[in-house]
Amino acid sequence: MQSLSSVVLPPQLAAAGAPAQWLALARQTLFCRRQPRKIDPVAFLLGLCLWAAQPVPTLRRAASFIGLYAGRTVSKQNIAKRFQVPAVEFVRAALAVVLARLAQRAARLPQGAFTGFRRLLVQDSTAVGLPATLAAQFPGNANGRGHALAVLKIQCIYDVLDERFVQWYLTSFRVNDQQAAADILTVVQRDDLVIRDLGYFSLEALHQMAERGVFFLSRLWQGVGLWTATGQQPLDLPGILQHDGWLDREVRLGGTAQSPVRLVAVPVPAAVANQRRRKARQDRDRRHQPSAKRLLLLGWDIFITNVPSAVWSARTVCQVYGVRWRIEIVFKTAKSHFHLEAVPRASAAEVELLIWARLLLITLLQGWLGACPSADHDPPLSLLKVAEFFDLFCPVLLLAPLGAELPQRWYCQMRYHCRYEKRKRMNFAQKLATLG
Repeated sequence: MQSLSSVVLPPQLAAAGAPAQWLALARQTLFCRRQPRKIDPVAFLLGLCLWAAQPVPTLRRAASFIGLYAGRTVSKQNIAKRFQVPAVEFVRAALAVVLARLAQRAARLPQGAFTGFRRLLVQDSTAVGLPATLAAQFPGNANGRGHALAVLKIQCIYDVLDERFVQWYLTSFRVNDQQAAADILTVVQRDDLVIRDLGYFSLEALHQMAERGVFFLSRLWQGVGLWTATGQQPLDLPGILQHDGWLDREVRLGGTAQSPVRLVAVPVPAAVANQRRRKARQDRDRRHQPSAKRLLLLGWDIFITNVPSAVWSARTVCQVYGVRWRIEIVFKTAKSHFHLEAVPRASAAEVELLIWARLLLITLLQGWLGACPSADHDPPLSLLKVAEFFDLFCPVLLLAPLGAELPQRWYCQMRYHCRYEKRKRMNFAQKLATLG
């Protein structure tokens, strides 16, 4: 049988590199130390994607999928030996290559409120619970009985305008979002617009973005110092809001640095304000009981940005911040249709490999969407529905490169992986044979 390297590759992997380039990457990450004899790197990647698409990703399934692409049979014991740190590094590097390739495609022209911005980057994270046996490798919080839990955190930077992933990376659950606030500085470029929630509030990160010509929009963290535009005296925000209602003015944030920003405050409906206050009072941690000032400020949506008022009105600021919710839908999609939380009891390397493979699969979906022909008058697609559709037809798309060879390769895998296990007691076929 032919190896996958001599068959047509899926467009995302073919566009990102020829088989020789994938082999070079495998050697660079020490996944391959010599010329592969059984499994070439592309067969491993594609088999891993098909394995990652399974709600129950067993080693037997991984072996059958990888063998299907490699054009030969591979034992699950062989695959278990390969599911080590070099394989993790290879898949992570492959994902970076695919992300870089997708970044080269023609981007949508920003319009309306986003005219003049290069990209709209949203950063957020999601936690994935792991088997408790991995608590030492992936320490999380503790449950009510004081037992340590195993949790992994996935950080994502997403370009909302182009509907494209910019960066994925994994951290310990104990690395909070504020500690990850400066990570976005490795990918932002001049005229980008960054929107993040309060968890990423960092004066230093905001200051560096402004210095690089990057625009930002964030909610205001109430613990930060507020000063007048001249920086000479503190700003009495509660008093101003009680008097004026709306607020849109230049202020300075922090202590000695006093970064200049635009402060926008818009009152929310009374029902929303009251709901926020009830939730704040119900905090079980007595150390975080809300002050009178905080309860008062919960009646407003308060933002800081360095986008000039000539570009956005105060109302536009509120509307644009709502776009940040898109990444919440992305994470919901990943968990609902890419089985991101279905993690088996396995080694740390196998679990990490599975997470990276699922992130690669999610990114490949973006590539398929980008290549999907459409006309200007076509109605927009629901991301959740597309993901559900992809979940249904994922094997069809991933197995398409095998073409006419698929049935023969499938029979080969079936004959190998579906045999009876060797046991002391007789199986049905053996019992039947004794009666023949």
